[in-house]
Amino acid sequence: MADTEQPETKEQGRREGSRGQPSSSWKMVDRKIWAKKIESHGLRGTVSSSLMYVAGLFASTAFLLFIAAPIGGLGAYLSVLVAYDLGGISRFGLYLVGIWSVAIVGIVAVLEKSGYSRNFHNWDLPLRRLLALPIAFLAVAGMLILALYLHGAFH
Repeated sequence: MADTEQPETKEQGRREGSRGQPSSSWKMVDRKIWAKKIESHGLRGTVSSSLMYVAGLFASTAFLLFIAAPIGGLGAYLSVLVAYDLGGISRFGLYLVGIWSVAIVGIVAVLEKSGYSRNFHNWDLPLRRLLALPIAFLAVAGMLILALYLHGAFH
């Protein structure tokens, strides 16, 4: 019986962390972050509660479903319309890619400057696959343009 108990205790020792707590991929959370904070009184308390109420409205399901989602979709449609208005039929793609590039770079800049970029610090993005996709797209587009050019030249 002593032989069977020893491997179990070794396995249990491996599963437990250095502090005797079960090890896992989750980090321990400080319980103080869930404690209720003391509410402010007077003008500061009134302003604070009003701001929390307004922030709650922006986080509500109805707001996200009926206001934020249509505005996001409308933004995509408007970018297409603005690109067509600025570039016409000849430069539509160039303007559309430019508008979306500016939007993406703007979002990344806001995330960087506001400090939210540290939330994505531990992401293990496969950089080779991310770079291979646009290169493959450009190669296919180049072959298509070459085929159209050769079709027009020899037709």
